[in-house]
Amino acid sequence: MVFIVSEIGLNHGGSLAKAKKMIVLSKEAGASAVKFQVFDKEDYVREDIKKCWLSREQLKVLKEYADIVGIEWFATPEKPEHVDFLESLGVNKYKIRHTDCHNKELLKRVAATGKQVIISVTEDVKASKIVDFFVGKSKHYPIVLHCPNGFPPKLNQIHLYELLMNGGFSNHYPGILPCLIAVAFEAKLLEVHVKLDDNCIDAGVSIDFNQLAELVKQARQVEEML
Repeated sequence: MVFIVSEIGLNHGGSLAKAKKMIVLSKEAGASAVKFQVFDKEDYVREDIKKCWLSREQLKVLKEYADIVGIEWFATPEKPEHVDFLESLGVNKYKIRHTDCHNKELLKRVAATGKQVIISVTEDVKASKIVDFFVGKSKHYPIVLHCPNGFPPKLNQIHLYELLMNGGFSNHYPGILPCLIAVAFEAKLLEVHVKLDDNCIDAGVSIDFNQLAELVKQARQVEEML
């Protein structure tokens, strides 16, 4: 079955209570995992991003809470030291942003864990080179997600035929149709941004939890037909 990641990302707005609620709603919708983002707020100028920062202690609380809820928790690191922190939490996999596909220090540190790696790539990145970097360093073959240009992309920018080569889809379209077509193309993993409401940083590229539940339901139906 396709692995469906509920990308909470920064849409909790820095609120631990909202983040916990989104974990529960992701579980209830049938998602396979929830994903967050580890970053250092001093690296950013934008105040709306800084407001979404969670401390290491808060992220630890969320990992423990997800364990209690019964859904897998992992995150996107931006620096090698973030990987060290995530290793201390006992995560099973890592996500690499498309903007970090050439961040060799980060890639080396993630590869050294030997764990599952999920990498978003845009059409201007040679996926084969990224895959070659990780092959042989882990028992898991890297999952490469097709990440369309545009935030959000127009329908004619999504180019789902890329999935035939890449094997997964990172959805930045505010709807579930591209995800269902990706399932029909036998995508191994879907990553979808989720939101509680439109008062969040990535509202324009996110779906709500009713849509997430419908996505999971219809994805399983597509798989049954296949």
